[in-house]
Amino acid sequence: MEWDILRTTISQFAYFESNKKALTSELYVQRKEELEGELDRTQRYLRLFSEDFRPVFYQLLHSLPPDQSLDRSMSHLSKEGVLSFSDLNKLCLLVESAEIVKKNFPDYDLLEIVQIKKIDFHPLQKNFLREFRHLVDRNGEVHVDRHPALAEVNKKLRDLEERIRRIIQEWLSIPENARILQYQSYDVHFDRYVVPIRSDSYRSELGLIVSRSDSGQTLFVEPFEVREACSRRMELIAKIDEIINHLALRFSRSLGTFSSTLFFLHENFLKIDHYLAKVSFSNQYHLERPRLRSSTGFEFTQLFHPLLKKPVKNNVVCEKSDHGIIISGPNTGGKTVFLKSISLAYLLLNHGFFVPAQDAEMYLYEGLFYFGNDLQDLQSGLSSFSGEVKNYVELFDHIRSSNLILIDEIFNSTSSDEASALTLAYFDELHQKGFCHIIVSTHHQMLKTLIHQDRKYQSCHVGFDVEKMIPTYKIIWGTPGTSMALDIFSLLSRGHESLSGIPKKAQSYLNAKNVSYETLLQKVSQKQIELDKVIHSNKQLEVELRNQKGAMEGIVKLKIREELAHARHEIDQILNEARSYVQDAKRNEIQKIRRVDEKSLQLKSKINHLLEEEKVREEVPHGDLKIETLHIGDAVFSLTLKRDFIVKGIDTRKNEVSIGKGAIKINVPVHTLSRSRHPGREAKVSVSYQKTTHPHVEYDTRGMRLSEFQTIIEKALGDLLLGDVPYLGIIHGHGDGVLKKWLRMYVEKSDEFTIQNNNTDDGKTYIILK
Repeated sequence: MEWDILRTTISQFAYFESNKKALTSELYVQRKEELEGELDRTQRYLRLFSEDFRPVFYQLLHSLPPDQSLDRSMSHLSKEGVLSFSDLNKLCLLVESAEIVKKNFPDYDLLEIVQIKKIDFHPLQKNFLREFRHLVDRNGEVHVDRHPALAEVNKKLRDLEERIRRIIQEWLSIPENARILQYQSYDVHFDRYVVPIRSDSYRSELGLIVSRSDSGQTLFVEPFEVREACSRRMELIAKIDEIINHLALRFSRSLGTFSSTLFFLHENFLKIDHYLAKVSFSNQYHLERPRLRSSTGFEFTQLFHPLLKKPVKNNVVCEKSDHGIIISGPNTGGKTVFLKSISLAYLLLNHGFFVPAQDAEMYLYEGLFYFGNDLQDLQSGLSSFSGEVKNYVELFDHIRSSNLILIDEIFNSTSSDEASALTLAYFDELHQKGFCHIIVSTHHQMLKTLIHQDRKYQSCHVGFDVEKMIPTYKIIWGTPGTSMALDIFSLLSRGHESLSGIPKKAQSYLNAKNVSYETLLQKVSQKQIELDKVIHSNKQLEVELRNQKGAMEGIVKLKIREELAHARHEIDQILNEARSYVQDAKRNEIQKIRRVDEKSLQLKSKINHLLEEEKVREEVPHGDLKIETLHIGDAVFSLTLKRDFIVKGIDTRKNEVSIGKGAIKINVPVHTLSRSRHPGREAKVSVSYQKTTHPHVEYDTRGMRLSEFQTIIEKALGDLLLGDVPYLGIIHGHGDGVLKKWLRMYVEKSDEFTIQNNNTDDGKTYIILK
């Protein structure tokens, strides 16, 4: 059931080899509280550990050995053992990686991060790291020139080696020596400088034989001229090793006092790697955290097989009162995938992972059993049926107090009626033995019929589109399904004329009752598919209508706001005029001051009434945007129009934003906007407007500048688009003027407007909606 493939896939997300095994080896069966804690910690890592810092942490991990060498080194160190510079460097890298986490990572509320940040690294730096890093770099290379004693001995060694090479090169250049060489070069064997001499030309006075080739044709001889120098060289090498061993002993003793800290750091790094592996696996395979049920049963929303690239997702519910689920339908329809999806979801849960579903509620069964449909064992002399019976006998002996049993095509290798009878009888005994939820796929007609009548089991089938002759892979609940064997055979045997008559002949062998039953199931299944298509279409239509309704309501609210703003403007003008009357009255130019005051009081009362009406009618939701964060060209979402727009202008003084598409735009308060639901994509807008005056059907624009003309046209087209005017008449004058040319080119490019033919007056352009 592909668990081995999934387990290998999971291991690839962990860095440490111990985690690669542990991730899929620990089981949480009968450990519900521990499993809840594991899921909680995974959820916290998913939510808190920033995606920006995950690659940084993995870079730190890759500086450490993935194998068990760190554990071995720490154990050896804790027992006062001496480590090599290479092993000391690995532990040094562990400490330095932890220091980076402490200094540079955010204060994540995660136990492992918190514990690392609490560690005081100053004693480690003072007593070990600073001196060790001066001598050994992060790549493990020892810089002997940085240590006085090592530097002195190493200089003597280099000078001596240079002298040995010079002597041996002179030896090779002597003609009589060159004639006996196998090749013109020297080598180093067992820390001795040697020359390759043909075995038939060797003489004892040339030097001592250090080694020979596998064929025996070449002898590697150390010339007497360099023998003393080579011996001195080996003494110097031994001296360097002695100093390094002494330093390694001292460094090991210093670091050994911090063994508990090293174990603690390594344990936390293992834990972080463990949970980040689960998070990465869940993200890549779209897994979600399940909720654990206290009573038996499960419910999956949009369950899918995690290893399929484009899986069909299904919902499934099995309550405590159900005995199980019987799934039928055609071969290649998805029954096995459905069973495996449930099984893999439970295997992942039992190993502490999220599951392949949009939402899941699962009970932690004590026993989980899955049976495939090919149980033949030739070595044991068992047929498929015998092998299946043997497994069911063993299953009966392993039943726990709660069990989830999944069987793919039960008793498929024997007579259909006998298989159905055996299945029902066996299921009865299983339910007597312990609590069992049984999920079974089958083609047996008798079993499908009896189970459908028995309301203790849920009956369902996989869909098959008869018109297109393809499976839908969707689970249809409430009815069994036909096997579609004859139709599938016809489909797969296309192109073989000799086989074309087989389905028809096979149907003649079937009795009428059997054919009628299968035909009925087929019709019911097809009707269900058609009904699902209609329901899906209706849902889409409902969403579109709801969006349209929201947009229209938003437009109405904006129009009301604009009309109120216009009325407020007119009243302000009247009040200003009234105040001027008062001033005239004070100058004795008007005698009836009382009438002016009465008019002013009436106007103020009217303004207050309009303002109160606006507050009642206007319930504009408040967005979270600040005008300082906006830029021209940003995509925003209007909470009133319920549509995406593009920012065309920003007025910080009025705290307003001009939004729209193309040239047509509208000013709105910034608090009616939020960030676009689809950032980076220009909003599709069909209507937008800005209106500061009453609409007119005709505008005389002769003599205007182009910029002024464009502003008027944009506002006028907004009125026409909203239906405030039936048409527009623009008087621009005769000839090929700039205004007429720009206007007609603008309208021709528009998707909403067109020019009405009018041959009588070329100095005027009539514009209507398309």
